[in-house]
Amino acid sequence: MLMLPFTTTQEGGLSFIDALFMAASAGCVTGLAVVDTAQDLTVAGQVVILVLFQIGGLGILAFTTFFAALLNAELQHHHTRMIPDYLDGETLGSARALLIRIVLLTVLIEAGTFLVIMYSWGDYPFSGWGERVFYSFFHAASAFCNAGFSLFSQGFYEPIVREMYVLHALTSVAIVLGSLGFATLNNIFSPRQLRQRMEKPWIDWKLSTKIAVNTTILLLVIGTLGFYWLEQDNTLADMNLTESLITSFFQSATARTAGFSTVDIGQITIPALVLMMFLMFIGGSSGSTAGGIKTSTFFLLVASVIATSRGSSQVEVGKRHISRSVIFKALSIFFYGIAINLIGVFILSISEPQLSLTDLTFEQVSAFGTVGLSRGITTSLSDVGKMVIIATMFLGRVGTLTFAIALSTQATSQNYKLPQEELMVG
Repeated sequence: MLMLPFTTTQEGGLSFIDALFMAASAGCVTGLAVVDTAQDLTVAGQVVILVLFQIGGLGILAFTTFFAALLNAELQHHHTRMIPDYLDGETLGSARALLIRIVLLTVLIEAGTFLVIMYSWGDYPFSGWGERVFYSFFHAASAFCNAGFSLFSQGFYEPIVREMYVLHALTSVAIVLGSLGFATLNNIFSPRQLRQRMEKPWIDWKLSTKIAVNTTILLLVIGTLGFYWLEQDNTLADMNLTESLITSFFQSATARTAGFSTVDIGQITIPALVLMMFLMFIGGSSGSTAGGIKTSTFFLLVASVIATSRGSSQVEVGKRHISRSVIFKALSIFFYGIAINLIGVFILSISEPQLSLTDLTFEQVSAFGTVGLSRGITTSLSDVGKMVIIATMFLGRVGTLTFAIALSTQATSQNYKLPQEELMVG
């Protein structure tokens, strides 16, 4: 569709590789772009991008399961087993009900974000109310889906827009909500859950919800304070304290897969870039619109390191024992994430010798975390470089562990135990 002449302002339309890149970036809710979404795509092309990242944000699994449930279609066994893990549900029946709430929750949050954004533009010179409404809806959906696509050529760093700090703060809230995960939002904001906790105050959040919320808050605080400390004499130099903190909070939130930016990423110092890559690699929470290895994976890795340092053979969190299979999954996700980024940077360093290793690494990690932040090198990538980024975005969105399981053969029986062997490590 993006190759059709009426979707672009470029003469002859987009090339296949550029159209594929834009489609992959939108479907994987990344936000990296080889053409200017604001200038090189018509309204029809922008609508295609909007539909793609809306579907990608909700998740292909959520969409297919939801419509299959509506049609009373029979789901294959291997597909039904993935649903409870993906949505933190206990049964297929509860997962189906949760999927319906996913759509309703998405509509409510995006509608609320749309309204607050529409009245936060101030005196921005829109051509009329129609353009104002379209821009508001596009950015509301892009924020909640953590897509990072913008109808401004410079994103939120566009002149006039870069000084709309109320808009930045409201957009940050939508980004954080989208990165928490649908199961977490349901556990916190579901009317049934709220009513139950009011009637029975001793009922607490699920452990997965606690991990998602607490880890998100910790990363937001680290990102905000770290960015402010590292950039106060650079990109934040012309701002007062309030503006600097809002801008720092925005970069901390957007680096964990949203892709918007209110500063010039090309001017950020190396230490701040390292901090942002750390946040991009972790990403958001499981079952969310975000990418990365996920906050739960990061939390379990830290918890297992602490347990090992204390000489414990078990990982205990919140008076609960975490099974070894879950720890192994976290280690696998971390390993695949590191491997994918190392391989990606290696290939990019060969195919793009004219670009610096810092810029290539930032681009690669941004693609893996489905973030969409760039140092401005996306349009200058060769066809090989574009294919590397496309593959990385796909793997980052599908999930490294899910992709590995999909390619693996059926597990063999483990109803036996081999003799134990001690190995030296470290």
